[in-house]
Amino acid sequence: MLNGFLIGAKKAKIDVVLSIILIGLIIITFAIYGWKAGLIAIVITFVSAVISRPFAAKAAYKLLANGPEYIENFLCFLQRHWPKRGKS
Repeated sequence: MLNGFLIGAKKAKIDVVLSIILIGLIIITFAIYGWKAGLIAIVITFVSAVISRPFAAKAAYKLLANGPEYIENFLCFLQRHWPKRGKS
């Protein structure tokens, strides 16, 4: 939901990837757990989108209000502190 409030060149690409993941998960739910679980998954998707919208709007506002340098600093922080692959 947060991605709906963000702006930038990569927003469309992120939207596509997240949509593919969401649709794939719902299809897998139908395939593995049956039609009842699949319908529940669709309902949960819409309910969680409605519930998370105000939180996403507030988070996007805070990210965008502080300017692009805030986002860049946050991304640099994540890169420094995120666990590296292949290292223990």
